[in-house]
Amino acid sequence: MIVNAQIKQMITAAILAIVAFAATNIDGAFVLLAFFARPNVKDAHIVVGTYIGMAVLVIAALLLSAVSVALIPNELGLLGALPALIGLRQLWIAWRERGDGIVDISPGAGAFEIIELVAIRTVANGGDNIAVYIPLFAGRSLSAQILMCLVFATLVGVWCLGASQMGEHSNLVAPIRRWGRWITPIVLMALGVFIFFWNGQLRR
Repeated sequence: MIVNAQIKQMITAAILAIVAFAATNIDGAFVLLAFFARPNVKDAHIVVGTYIGMAVLVIAALLLSAVSVALIPNELGLLGALPALIGLRQLWIAWRERGDGIVDISPGAGAFEIIELVAIRTVANGGDNIAVYIPLFAGRSLSAQILMCLVFATLVGVWCLGASQMGEHSNLVAPIRRWGRWITPIVLMALGVFIFFWNGQLRR
């Protein structure tokens, strides 16, 4: 019985990690697409930079989740407000139709410079990631956190592969961008509500 409960918790953690990653990295896919479209940039450098940037975001989220557990161990459900607020913010951005930033890489940029730029851009674009990942990690077992990190690591590779291939199917870019900016905030708000209930906050 205990084993079944643990397996269920691990499956739930993996599913939440997939949903959270996808919801917080749709915009990042288009940034990656812009990087991959540069003829002077090697794919390997983009992948390495993305992994470094995501590692920074995940480590920051893990540390902040540990702080949250230490400070508000009985009120972790309140952390569900983070993805919900992020979702509301993204709805507002979608309504205002704010454009993406321009990816600029000098023609003579070396490998280290490109990796650094991709990593910095990933971190700069990852405030939403941290806000969503904190409540996902908070209160989870070490094994569940490790599983979620492995899921994130796998999805980074999938995201990079998808972005590199998306250029060959440019007709898909506009629909994904158009619908993604509306679907993402809805998913984030639903995720926030789930976290709120999952921690039993409303039953206190």
